[in-house]
Amino acid sequence: EGGALTAPDGGCICYCVRTGFSSSEGKLVRMIEFSQEQVLTDAKEVLSLLALLLFFALIASGHVLHKGLKEGKRSQYELILRCVLILTSAVPPELPM
Repeated sequence: EGGALTAPDGGCICYCVRTGFSSSEGKLVRMIEFSQEQVLTDAKEVLSLLALLLFFALIASGHVLHKGLKEGKRSQYELILRCVLILTSAVPPELPM
């Protein structure tokens, strides 16, 4: 038909004039998405951060275990599971290694 466009599902046809990449948030997203730089960190810094996180995670899981055993409302399996969850969540997945 003489150049008229029709949508395959009977809907309307629209043209994208501008995307959101030109906004400030879009520029940030584009920079993150297409960045080729690797973040380099000092191994000593990373290990000290991990030690600090592990220290607090051990204190928190010890507290949970102590209070849980003292109250006696939860099974030992559930308490150990919660302690392991606390310890494993202490290490951030974004940590560059």
